[in-house]
Amino acid sequence: MLSLQEVTIHKYKCIETEQTFTVDDDTTVLVGMNESGKTSILEALAKTNYFSDDKDFTFNTTHDYPRREKKRMEKSGVIPKAVTCKYKISEELLDTISQDIGENVFVQKEFTRATKYDGNNTFLDIAALASK
Repeated sequence: MLSLQEVTIHKYKCIETEQTFTVDDDTTVLVGMNESGKTSILEALAKTNYFSDDKDFTFNTTHDYPRREKKRMEKSGVIPKAVTCKYKISEELLDTISQDIGENVFVQKEFTRATKYDGNNTFLDIAALASK
């Protein structure tokens, strides 16, 4: 129904500079040396859409934000983005949406969702209403 297309890890644990990678429908492989951040990437992804209410799978600036930059982030007063994910909507889901709310009401085939450290999500690139 939804397929993950691209991931950007903004800052998370050992990942101090923004990292973006595409996700292939068939195979995506994370390769790296020990302690390079492979587990951190998977953890961050899990925290963007965990299937149950579990405090261990929520973003926490104390435990998850890179320590070297934490004080600067706190002083800024800005709640930073942790992860941004781009999704593709399947034709089947678009057909279901059309049946539920009408033809050409929702025409978006992709959308992007940014998850912040406070757990709030921002949806980007959404064009829900077709112009008539």
